[in-house]
Amino acid sequence: PPQSANIPPPVGTMGTREPVNILLVDDQPAKLLSYEVMLSELGENLLKAGSAREAMVQLLKTEVAVVVTDVSMPEIDGFDLAAMIREHPRFENIAIIFVSAINLEDLDRLRGFKLGAIDYITVPVAPAVLRAKVKVVAELYRKTRQLKQLNEALEQRIAERTAALAASEERLRLAADAANFGTYDLNLRTGALYVSSQLRSILGYTPDASLTRDQLLAHIHPADRAAWVEVFQRGCDQPGDRRSRLEQRIVRLDGEVRWIAVRGQVLSLDGMPERSIGVWVDITERKQAEEQLREVLHLTSVASEAGRVGAWHLDVETNRLTCSDELLALIGIDRHEFGGTPESVEAIVHPDDIERFRAHHATALAKGDQVAYDFRIICPDGEVRSLHTRGHIVRRADGAAIGAYGVMLDITERKRTEERQKRLIAECNHRMRNTLAKMGTIVALSRAGATTV
Repeated sequence: PPQSANIPPPVGTMGTREPVNILLVDDQPAKLLSYEVMLSELGENLLKAGSAREAMVQLLKTEVAVVVTDVSMPEIDGFDLAAMIREHPRFENIAIIFVSAINLEDLDRLRGFKLGAIDYITVPVAPAVLRAKVKVVAELYRKTRQLKQLNEALEQRIAERTAALAASEERLRLAADAANFGTYDLNLRTGALYVSSQLRSILGYTPDASLTRDQLLAHIHPADRAAWVEVFQRGCDQPGDRRSRLEQRIVRLDGEVRWIAVRGQVLSLDGMPERSIGVWVDITERKQAEEQLREVLHLTSVASEAGRVGAWHLDVETNRLTCSDELLALIGIDRHEFGGTPESVEAIVHPDDIERFRAHHATALAKGDQVAYDFRIICPDGEVRSLHTRGHIVRRADGAAIGAYGVMLDITERKRTEERQKRLIAECNHRMRNTLAKMGTIVALSRAGATTV
C-alpha cells in the first residue's frame, strides 16, 4: 500500500542493504590500516580511532554496529574501553570484538565476556576469520535496525488509523444521537454481542451496560418475537450475505413500548453464517402519526358519506403529502396525476390566496400544534372553490416537526351562502335607507302643509 503522506518511509527495508558503521580501535596505525584492508570488501563504513578516547568521541557522534578493538593499548586498554561503552545507556547493545597479540588467560577472557565482548581474535589475524565474524554482527545489526524502523512506521500508521477510527466513531455517535438509531454486531459462532451506547439507550439501559443475545431478544415485544425469530432464521438458512427489513415493537427496561425499524444483514464466511449486523431506528413518533392518520381517515371516510370532506397526511422529513380519494375528488385531481407534495396543492391555489396559504403552512410547522385556515382553489375545469383545512402537527421530543395530519372541507356553498346573505343584507339596508328617505320627505312636506293651513 502507498505510504501515508505524513509518515516518512523507513530508512531501510527488508529487501535493501544499507552500510553500517564499524569502529576499528588500535593505537598502532599500521594495524588499523591492515584491519581496514581486510574489511573493505564487506562494503561497510569503516571508522578508525587511535585510542580509547578517540573511540568514545566517535561513538558519541556516530551510531556504530560493532567495535573491533585491541586489548593492549596505553592509558586506557581494551577492557577499560569496553567498560566505558557498557556504562553509557546509548551503547549498551553495541557488539565488541577483542583483538589480542598475546595469549589471554581464561580469567581475562571471562572478564572480556562480562564486559560485553562477543568474541576474541588472536594475532596474527586471519583476514577471512575477521571478515566472517564482523559480517555476521553487521548483518544482525542491520536486520535489527530495519525491523525497528519498520515497527516504528507501523506503530505510527496504527496510531493515525486509530485516531481516524476514533474520529469516525465520534461522527457516527453524533449522527446516531441525532437520528435516534443504534447498532449491533452479533458473532453467530461465539455468541459475542456488541451493542452501541445509542441502542442501549433506546432499550433504557445506561451507556456502559452489557447485554447478551438472550437479553436483547427478551426486549422484543412478545407479539412480535416470533416474526423476528423467523426473519433472523431465514437469513441464516439462505446462502450468501442476506439482508432483512422489519418493523417491530420493543419493551424498554422501564416497561414503555416503542416501535423500532430493524435493518439487518447476515454475513457469511466460507458459506456459513458468521455475523449478524444491523441498525435499530426508533420510529415510535412515525407510528403514532400513522395510527392517528388511520383514525382520521376512518372518521373522514364516514363523514364523507354525509358531506364533501377529505383527509391528508404530510411527512415533513420526506415532504410527502398523502391525500384520501375523497380529498383528491374534492379538488378535482386524478390520483395518477397528483405529485404527492405540498407544492402539488399550491399549484391549484388561487393566486390571490397563495401567499397566505404558504404563510399559514410555514407558521404551523415552525410553532404550535394546530393549523386551521380557509383558502380558494381553481379546479381543472376552471371552477373556483373554497376549502377549509384543519390539522394537527406531530413533533419530536426536541420540538422539530416530523409530520402533520388533518382534513379539508369543501365550504364553497357556505361561502356562497355567506356572500348571498351579505348581498341580501346590503340590498335590504339600501332599500331601507331609500324608504326612510322617502318617509322623511313625506313627513317634511306634511309639516310644511300643516303650517300653511
